[in-house]
Amino acid sequence: MSTPAAVTQPQSASKEPHRMRITAGGSIRHYVAFALASLRDDPATPVVLHTLPSSSSSPSSSSSSSSTNAPKKDNDKIKPQPKSKSPLPACLITAPRLISVVELIKREYISELRAAKASCRGDVRSKGKGIWQYTESGLWEPATEAGVNAVTQRTETEGIDGGALRRVLAGRTKPKMSHSPYLQITLSARPLEGLEREGATCQYMPVKKNQRGKKGSAKKNGDGEQNEGSRQGAEDSESVESRGTKRKGEAEDREGKKRRTDE
Repeated sequence: MSTPAAVTQPQSASKEPHRMRITAGGSIRHYVAFALASLRDDPATPVVLHTLPSSSSSPSSSSSSSSTNAPKKDNDKIKPQPKSKSPLPACLITAPRLISVVELIKREYISELRAAKASCRGDVRSKGKGIWQYTESGLWEPATEAGVNAVTQRTETEGIDGGALRRVLAGRTKPKMSHSPYLQITLSARPLEGLEREGATCQYMPVKKNQRGKKGSAKKNGDGEQNEGSRQGAEDSESVESRGTKRKGEAEDREGKKRRTDE
């Protein structure tokens, strides 16, 4: 009876990843701490970081209650900020902040794995292969009241083309673009083949350091130093020989001058 319970637990964890929305007013330190704790305590469950707004109807807005406890505590301390004057949407402005948070998480996670591997070499728990990063990007369209009314007023004969034409004609000088790009990055301690099939770009960061390039560069540097030393020795010998020939020629000229004066 113990085997079915052991099988069902990782399946439920893999279906519901920890989701975390990156905002302009959130604390980067708390984002990194929450992601590291989730990856350390439950390596089978990936962590999804995105810039989608909380009011979006996409699947990314639905998250488990256990995964959102830490970010909610941090967001409660933050005071409500005034609306930004930038014409760009929030899901686009926070994309660079998301990339910075992801890079910090990867660096800290890999450093922890290397430290654990160095301290406990025989322990099975300390053996970690690395971290996988899956990057996805898309277009998010807000569900405004005008958009909802337009959808409800569509008839079956009008179809999608009628709604698109109405949206274009509603603008004064330019067509109104209701969609905006967003970024979503998934960090996992194990490879996720499903995301690769959906078209997400995969980037793997191993724990082991590649030292082959350093050895090769050291050998090249040693060969270069030897070549430079041989070149300098050849130049010194050439300069000494040239000085000897010059002195020899001056002595011959002096002897010739003496002979001419004696005659």
